[in-house]
Amino acid sequence: MTSCYRKVLSLLSASVLSTLTWSALPANAQSTTTPNAASTQEELTVVTVTGSRIRASGYDQPTPVTVATTEELTASAPMTLSDGLTRLPQLIGSTSRTFCCAVGSLGNFMNLRGLGPTRTLVLLDGRRVVATRESGEIDVNLIPELLVERVDIVTGGASAAYGSDAVSGVINYVINNKLNGFKATTQYGISQYSDDASRKVGIAGGFSFAAERGHFVASLEHFKIDGIPSLDDRPDSRRGAFLGGNGTAAAPYQTLEGVNQITATDGGVIVNAAGAPVANAGAPLAGLKFLSGGSTAPFVLGTPVNGSPAFTIGGDGFRNNAMQPAGLLRTEKAFVGVSYDISDALTAAARINAAQAYNHMRILSDNRSATVSYTIFRDNAYLPTAVAAQMDTAGVTSFRLARFNRDFGTIDLDYKNRTVDSEFSLGGAISDRYHWNVSASHGETTLDAEVQNVSDLGKSYAAVDAVVNPANNQVVCRVALTNPGVFPGCQPLNPFGVGAPSAAAKSFILGTSTQYVRNTQDVFAADIAGDLLALPAGPLSFATGAEYRQRTLLERSNPTALGQIQANGVRGMPGVLCPTVALCRFGAWNQGNFGEADAKDNVTEGFLELQAPLLKDLTLAHSLDVNAAYRYTNYKNSGSVSTWKAGFTYEPIEGLKLRATRSRDIRAPNLFELFAGPVNAFTPGLTDPVTGLANVIAITRTQGNPALKPEFANAKTIGLVYSPSFVGGLTGSVDYYDIDLSGALAATSAQGTIDGCQRGIAAQCALITRDPVTNNIQQIVLQQINLNGRQIRGMDFDVTYVREAWGGKLAFRLLASRIMDYIDVIGTTRTQSAGFFSTANNLALPKWRGNLSATYSRGPYSVFVQERYIGGYEQMPPIPGQIFAEPMIESVAYTDLTAKYDLNLRRGAVQLYATVNNVFGRRPPFVGNRFAANLAFPTVPTVYDLDNRYMTIGARFEF
Repeated sequence: MTSCYRKVLSLLSASVLSTLTWSALPANAQSTTTPNAASTQEELTVVTVTGSRIRASGYDQPTPVTVATTEELTASAPMTLSDGLTRLPQLIGSTSRTFCCAVGSLGNFMNLRGLGPTRTLVLLDGRRVVATRESGEIDVNLIPELLVERVDIVTGGASAAYGSDAVSGVINYVINNKLNGFKATTQYGISQYSDDASRKVGIAGGFSFAAERGHFVASLEHFKIDGIPSLDDRPDSRRGAFLGGNGTAAAPYQTLEGVNQITATDGGVIVNAAGAPVANAGAPLAGLKFLSGGSTAPFVLGTPVNGSPAFTIGGDGFRNNAMQPAGLLRTEKAFVGVSYDISDALTAAARINAAQAYNHMRILSDNRSATVSYTIFRDNAYLPTAVAAQMDTAGVTSFRLARFNRDFGTIDLDYKNRTVDSEFSLGGAISDRYHWNVSASHGETTLDAEVQNVSDLGKSYAAVDAVVNPANNQVVCRVALTNPGVFPGCQPLNPFGVGAPSAAAKSFILGTSTQYVRNTQDVFAADIAGDLLALPAGPLSFATGAEYRQRTLLERSNPTALGQIQANGVRGMPGVLCPTVALCRFGAWNQGNFGEADAKDNVTEGFLELQAPLLKDLTLAHSLDVNAAYRYTNYKNSGSVSTWKAGFTYEPIEGLKLRATRSRDIRAPNLFELFAGPVNAFTPGLTDPVTGLANVIAITRTQGNPALKPEFANAKTIGLVYSPSFVGGLTGSVDYYDIDLSGALAATSAQGTIDGCQRGIAAQCALITRDPVTNNIQQIVLQQINLNGRQIRGMDFDVTYVREAWGGKLAFRLLASRIMDYIDVIGTTRTQSAGFFSTANNLALPKWRGNLSATYSRGPYSVFVQERYIGGYEQMPPIPGQIFAEPMIESVAYTDLTAKYDLNLRRGAVQLYATVNNVFGRRPPFVGNRFAANLAFPTVPTVYDLDNRYMTIGARFEF
């Protein structure tokens, strides 16, 4: 063993911090049991490095790999390992919690480089994990944590090594399959606002049997976090934030507070044809609002917001603030693994992971305003007498009533994800040179989703048209008289004033939309690795293998979600929903219209990887190694593709190492992207530059795109690692990366499609249907498309310094990332997102992110301090040329602190710990959204801490 390797192993054993994120090492791998100062060369030779299939020491691989130990991740964020991972600078836009307001977004999804969760390959002990959602992402809430000893993060393309989806990299959860003894954990956390409480308990154990030939490990875990009950529970989110203006010099975008939306009130207000409570010749009663009990009062407009005619500061409008900033999450996990040495050259192993995750969240309330306002007729049975008289005086027979139905309650999301993932493998050695493995695995996830308390649109408009039945003088739905049998059991709705709707009417209108998704994945794999022949500088190593994967997707919904809005006999049905009865929109729920899918495919692939040492122990060539890999893959639905990787590590002098890789990576479209059934819904708050209208509510049709092709990425990394001999304990690295996607798959959004069409992108314009006379938007098709390209370039920095100090060990760690480019290319249009926040994709890309941490340990005491830095960035205008009054979003720094005390017992040990995240209670930047006043937390929730200061205490036991 060289002195360099001895030095590295010494550092690893000296401090917890020095085991975090060893991207400073060429391959940055750990062995399956944590190395220590007594590690031998024989132990190092059987390490399997994530990012490579070669079984080697791991320290000579050209692909940068970050290794994050469980102990370090939980010191930074004790709630879950995923919370610690999302704080690493390379993970951008990851969601470790669920935030308002998208239906179908519940879960915990890792996102390397901000390129999207579907381009991040998630592995469990080197094996693929079955998809969780219909859209192909993996909810890592279902991955066991207590037995995880480390997480390997490949920060470059790895498709040649692991196949499709590894465009931005790989996240591999590595299980400690050789645990001996038992360990347990229990902890409790609470925010500074005395909410969002979290609880975690777990136990794991392992033991050998059959004279040490077999080994068994198992774990049980429970975690729950309550969520933030209301936007009113945080000082910033109750300020009524709104991004007002239209982006012109006269009315630039600016975040305002105390803003209300004037297009409705909680009890109802009469509006004109434009949706405003302002009287005119066509709507002489507009501006009359309804109070409790049906009385009326004039609507007070408040101070107009320049450039946003639907909003005012103050006044009698409403705030769409019914949702939670963060929802409830509860997980239960069980893991069992067993291995048995049948002989000295043959080992059998099996594992099973079973888990469930439950997410609950409150989002919007039903909103009947703008183009979907109620129409109230003169013969309405609940119409107050005074208002009826005013209608007669004005000579009108109907008016439009805009109502934010807060008294209907909130739409609630209940999502239950379950997984059972099992694998059986046989492996062994052929002499001392070759190692082989064959495996078969089956994974299945099911998603049972409910969107509760949503309104059936046909029933809603049928119920509000209430009249008196002349036969018995009872109030009934008019449709029950004109078209009996269309809406059996119809209960008339009184909309005039808060609390006026009866329980019976709400029960008739409101219901639950359901979604069932089942993903399965069967994988059969075989590989062999070893040394082919001896070269002057060392052995020529190889790994080769083949794999067959079959995956299925089944999605089922409900008749209301799949069917048309029922409008037969319904008077006052908005034309935007039903131009005619025959042309009513499909998807009859207000929210939560899911489609159906039934698809399957298979993948066959083979790979070969070689690693060759070319030079060793020469002048200006202490070592030179090359690595190359090739993979051929055939997708049943997408055809055949080839991927490759080539790289080298060059150490001119001991302690200074250069490394570089080039790779061609792919991601084939998944089943949902190809074959998803159509889902129709509304997207509110859109701005249409063609008509000049704001707060447009458009029908959106989300569907699969069978014409999709695989996306290709040309990736390269170039870096150096330096461990100067004259500064003991110091190691630093810098790596440049460049990922250039062609034919990149991207989901279109409603506003993004409108804005893209305005920029002249014909493919985006083709997805929009407009009325030939008024030019108003009738429908926007949302689907995955192959963009022309996407390129992201940047640099990663990693510096570690460990030394003895004050009778103990002191370790520092600097981990930082600099994004240089994040460019989307569509046609001839290039959009730079690096250093911007885009409302179109809700992705914030500060150019700088970094963590600086220090750990001091002495005897039983240990203190961990971390400073997290999130750089400032600009708000991206929806349309080029638009301006912001204050475009910059300020930089933020958070301080985290963890203290530990180890207590040794006769038969075990106890570690007591306490963590304070965001010690100084730093609040996130105050950034409103431009869709509705107070719609969500006024910031970018995937970037910042919503709880501000968060305290956790706990204990870990080993025996």
